[in-house]
Amino acid sequence: MNFRKITMGTLAFFISSFLIQGLLGFAFGGDYFLSITIMRQAPLAYLSMPATILTGLVITILYPITTISGTPVLRGLKFGFLIGLIMIPFVALDVPGRFMIPSVGTWILLQGILGLVHSSLAGALIGLIYGKDAK
Repeated sequence: MNFRKITMGTLAFFISSFLIQGLLGFAFGGDYFLSITIMRQAPLAYLSMPATILTGLVITILYPITTISGTPVLRGLKFGFLIGLIMIPFVALDVPGRFMIPSVGTWILLQGILGLVHSSLAGALIGLIYGKDAK
């Protein structure tokens, strides 16, 4: 295991999460998210940050054992998209099925698009970090 690449990939996942899910999410859906009564006005960072770091760590460790073909960026993009297809349905579909989310369609659209953009970008960044030699 290349701990330097794992650390850099985890950091890339964390930063892309903050940029896409945080800044872009609130730029496009801030008023919508703030209108949801179960959402915290000030998120509990001590819960969300470790979850993001752990997810990034696991994804970065899994990347080099895949057999996806292509250039490092394309391979990472495909990998990230696949990871998104695994992770996003829980947030996009399960959460509104259990909580009173206003405008379920808006929730699914926002979470789906932001999640796939985030996971794809994170995958491409991890692909760049690993380069052609992903092992």
